[in-house]
Amino acid sequence: ALFTYGADLVPAERRTQGLAIFGVAGLVTIGLGAQFGDAILAYASYRELFVGALGFAALGLILALPLRDVRYAHDELSVPARSLVAITGQADLLPIWIAAATFFGSFAALFIFMKTFAPTLNLGGVSGFFTAYAGVAVSLRLFLGWLPDRFGPRRMLGIAMLCYALGFVILSVAQTSSQVLLAGVLCGAGHGYTYPVLFSLLVERAKARERGSAMAFYTTIDLLSPLLAGPIFGVVIELAGYGTAFAGVALLLAVGVALFYWFDRPAAGAENVR
Repeated sequence: ALFTYGADLVPAERRTQGLAIFGVAGLVTIGLGAQFGDAILAYASYRELFVGALGFAALGLILALPLRDVRYAHDELSVPARSLVAITGQADLLPIWIAAATFFGSFAALFIFMKTFAPTLNLGGVSGFFTAYAGVAVSLRLFLGWLPDRFGPRRMLGIAMLCYALGFVILSVAQTSSQVLLAGVLCGAGHGYTYPVLFSLLVERAKARERGSAMAFYTTIDLLSPLLAGPIFGVVIELAGYGTAFAGVALLLAVGVALFYWFDRPAAGAENVR
């Protein structure tokens, strides 16, 4: 809901930048969460870690309780919304679902297995990787968040996702902490643009009356990704090791980029459906 209203409030020519800045709060917690997690585990156990996480979740609930829905006038709100099947099957949204599925699957694999990957290189904690990841992503959104709107979201999406893939390539051959930090920088740069660019394209192409449903489906892909990525990449790691698994993630992202541009060809240069 916040993304829906925020997207309506931000001028269309700066929509990607607005969504990117809005998402900074989530990226900051990636870096801080990793630092807090390592600090707690250095003196306590996972039980205390989960209790602390529960406390933050309760705080978030308390802060959200005063929020109220606000309705904004829109010319298209008088048009009846279609079914969810029709919305998700909209031709110019299909490339977004494909790119989102590969990105979220890669993102889930990274966050699930980075903690177990670190000990294989005797790195100890993962705070350095995620601090670099979040720091770069936040910096790009705050100081260079205008780039996608300036050069075009479609063009930036391919660059960002391939940058994310390059981070996994580095992880697949990493042997030192400096290499892992480099991977964190590349993945952070890729994430910094990929998520808001996909969201911006979704907002632009979805009809105003159906925008909330389209966004809900987009975030559902995000939430379902760990259910699929965890078991699949876990099996690959057990059978072939982390290097092969991370290389497979990089290939998945490359395929996602290729499929996005392949299926999005009719929409290129054409007026998007609003």
